[in-house]
Amino acid sequence: MNGIVHLKGFEEDTWINGIGELFCRKGGVRWAVSLSVFPSRQNGADATSLSNAPLLVRKTLINQTKGNYRKRLEKTFTVQRANEWRIDRLESCPALERRLSKELRQYCFVFELHDGIQVFLPHFELARALFFHNGYFARSSVVHDVLSNEFAVKYDELKSVATVHVLQTCNCPLEVFNDSGYRRMLAWLLLDKEARRSYESISQSQLLSGREIGQYRRWTFHFEPPPLTNVSLTVKGNFEPESQTLLVYEVTGVRNIPANIPDQVEFFSPKFYANGNGAGGQPTSPMSEPLQYNVEDNAEGSRENKPITLNVSKTEFEFAGAVATSRIAKKSRLARESREHNSQLGNTSTNVSTEEQGPFGTLPSAEWDSLKEQTDDTHLYLNKFKSYFEMLTLLEDRYGCTVGKYPLRKLPAQGDFKRNLSRVCV
Repeated sequence: MNGIVHLKGFEEDTWINGIGELFCRKGGVRWAVSLSVFPSRQNGADATSLSNAPLLVRKTLINQTKGNYRKRLEKTFTVQRANEWRIDRLESCPALERRLSKELRQYCFVFELHDGIQVFLPHFELARALFFHNGYFARSSVVHDVLSNEFAVKYDELKSVATVHVLQTCNCPLEVFNDSGYRRMLAWLLLDKEARRSYESISQSQLLSGREIGQYRRWTFHFEPPPLTNVSLTVKGNFEPESQTLLVYEVTGVRNIPANIPDQVEFFSPKFYANGNGAGGQPTSPMSEPLQYNVEDNAEGSRENKPITLNVSKTEFEFAGAVATSRIAKKSRLARESREHNSQLGNTSTNVSTEEQGPFGTLPSAEWDSLKEQTDDTHLYLNKFKSYFEMLTLLEDRYGCTVGKYPLRKLPAQGDFKRNLSRVCV
């Protein structure tokens, strides 16, 4: 997706100055996040849907048209044990630039680095960096027992293989399972006990700590982090030199994540299709994309289109070891049919919805993508180059060619191709 994303209701270059509590109308299912923004929304409360959590970063711009020149300290450090961090309110942070009433009572993890810097890391920001990479993972986090209700896991200990059955009740976009990075992240979330406990603590906290006031249920976001032992975090934020305190605005990288899961994880759903050979005929002409997508954060998404991908600031995500994941499909359709299915959305309409797809949705469905999965998994793709390597060996043995061998590396993603390997030979 190359179009500009515009969040309806907010003016151009609206500053996110603070992130407050979450709220939901009694009897409703859609949670929203209270914001301190400038300028205020044109209509309605200064808030947006929890589905838009991937773009909610302090001191950034909504509907950005100009550069963000605010200076921030960037720092990388290694976590010892996150579950030993103490918890405090944001109002206690010396590096807080403005005391905005909406966010003063928000929870932060507080810990000290080896160089003496004290770090205040808001709960919501850490959850956003760990889990909220698209709208589905954000809005599902407040739903009790959502993982058990949408996925069933079977584990073969002898083969070290887990099979994840995507249940009919699952609302996760099918496109998530086409991406190896998202499959690996979801496998970690489902199968690593500490990661799952952490994600599920969000809904548990909401049930235990939420309070009903007037027509709404309100809740100050907090959760239990996974241990994150030896995980490297890269953060940006405001540094207050006198107190040597850093208030984290954004976590931009999470690396060396331990994942206690099987060596291989297979995802299966009767909704999955495998593309077969084309049936000939004229290729489908791609439609031009609109210049701008207007996101409606209160409307249900349509089931009639493959969700449009909305790009947002990426969080680099890297596991300590690569796990092989795959998508198992028992049905197939022609490649041409698949192309036609993917291009059914007539790009004449620029209004889209980032909410859950439903039977009454009229707006084209869209989904945020903030995951930049960087795990070194080149060794998992070597079997695809078996014939190529055999050819190189043949050139050496039979024809006396000299082959210069260099380490394999992944090339940057190009369009829809996300797994490219490079090997130089002469």
